[in-house]
Formats: sequence, C-alpha cells, structure tokens
Amino acid sequence: MIDIPAHVLKSKDALLFELVLKNLYILTTNIAGLLLEKNATVNDLRTQHLDLMRDVSTDILALQTQLTGQTFDKQKLEQGMLQAFQGDLTHQCMGRSAPTRLKRALELAKSFNLSVPTLDNIANQVF
Repeated sequence: MIDIPAHVLKSKDALLFELVLKNLYILTTNIAGLLLEKNATVNDLRTQHLDLMRDVSTDILALQTQLTGQTFDKQKLEQGMLQAFQGDLTHQCMGRSAPTRLKRALELAKSFNLSVPTLDNIANQVF
C-alpha cells in the first residue's frame, strides 16, 4: 500500500472544482514564478507576493470560468490553493513549462475575447 492522502468525491461538481483548483494551483504558481527570483517557492509566493498570487489567480479563474461555463467560489479556491501549498512549502513556483503555459493562457483568453491584465503585464515583462 502507498500512503498517499486521498478523498472520495461525491459528485461531478466536486470533481470539476478539484480540477479547476489543480489548474489554478499549477498555472498561478508557474506564471507568477516568471516574475519572481530564481528558485522562488510557493511559500515565498504566499508570504512575500500575495497580491501577485491573487492577481494571477483572478485571471486564471476567469479563464477556468470560460472553459467550464461555470462560476466558482474564488475564496474557497484560494483557500484550497493555500492548503495545497502547505503540502510542500519548498515547491518551486516556476517550472520549465511556465513560459509555454503563459502563452497558452493568453491564447485562450484571446479566443474568448477575455481581458487578463495581469497575464498581459507578465507577458510584456517576460517576452
């Protein structure tokens, strides 16, 4: 047996929430990490760059809303993301896929004619 924590989801809505939370975590940490110092961790993001984390997650959540056609509780998602950070506070924000993820998010936003000012600002600084 592998000792990995898990919980059973009771509905399709609960599954969708968990999938959106996963995307929010990955995209927020990776894309915000493009502006942070090399080797910045999720702990650095939540303790030193909370406004950036929230601004990026707002844009990502807007994308997730468009992709799924559903709205989500922003506060509950942020709490879930911060709880996920607790699982590995030393996890680095920016992986090698971060620039590609930002480009893909911007392309999706454009296809939805969706304003994502924080993502645009990051792209202007990075590319």
